Amino acid sequence: MKSVGIFLISKNNYEFLDKYWSKNFNYEGFHVLNIDEGSSDEQKAFGKEICQKYGITYLDREKPGLHNNVEMACKHFRDVGIHYLTWWQHDCWPLDSEFMNNLDKLIDAGKLKDFGTFGFNGLATDVTHNYKRDMKKINNGKKPLGILGRGHLCDRSWYVGSSGDTKIPAIPNLPEFHQPFAIESVAWFAIGLNIDMFFKHIKVNSGYGFHLAWDDICFQFLNKNIYNVAIPDFYILHRPDLKPALGIPKNSAKYTRDKKNDFFFEQADQHEVWKESWGWEWPNKKSFRAVKERYKDTLISDFFHHDINRGPLKSFGDIIND
Repeated sequence: MKSVGIFLISKNNYEFLDKYWSKNFNYEGFHVLNIDEGSSDEQKAFGKEICQKYGITYLDREKPGLHNNVEMACKHFRDVGIHYLTWWQHDCWPLDSEFMNNLDKLIDAGKLKDFGTFGFNGLATDVTHNYKRDMKKINNGKKPLGILGRGHLCDRSWYVGSSGDTKIPAIPNLPEFHQPFAIESVAWFAIGLNIDMFFKHIKVNSGYGFHLAWDDICFQFLNKNIYNVAIPDFYILHRPDLKPALGIPKNSAKYTRDKKNDFFFEQADQHEVWKESWGWEWPNKKSFRAVKERYKDTLISDFFHHDINRGPLKSFGDIIND
């Protein structure tokens, strides 16, 4: 049996799962779980057909919200003997057909056992804006840095490589960023999770819908001094530009700003939930100063005080690449 499962959350977007995700993702031999997050009756019926068509296990949610979906998925995978999962947005899939097999080998070798979450090297059409150029570099044997993580307490909102054409400042093109390295939050187009770590350390918060929910999980690990790691050699494609043709909003954050929009994503007051949980405002990094003593001697504090221009907070190349 494979050591890692594949997990999707769907809400009224099964056309995309059928037309794009299933056609671009080589998941043969891996257990794939889909949790429906409150689709219409018509879409649920269609979703069950699509999941049966592609050998995907279909389950209806027990409780709404990503935290609850993740907990449900962790229980499902643990019950079948799987202790790691990868969660994917529908508009995201691996670049390499051997991605999952190579990740499974890393897990079997015990390389990821000490991390809470792990993320990848994302080539996207929304933040880097130039994934085709990066694809050319890869085809020429180079290894560009795309989107590697979410920043918040450092002076970046994303860990974006020098190949990105964006207003977000690029991280320095240092060797340490081309190796597995510590990040605040995984760039949640796709995210890997240590299921045993989740049950041991994560407190489920039903207040979150989708946005900031993965960040909360990542920060809960940091608060327990457990690292989250980006693995640059594992490339993924993020293609939100394909969604509008199927009537799906390209940008979920913009879509949910209108509280009437809940067909594709659950509405939630995620910023209020974050402040209540953590004591500072997202994305107001300066507001962390008022509560910084609360996080003394944790990785949260370490990231706040770290100068990213000097390199990553910690590199794990010697652990993962040996």
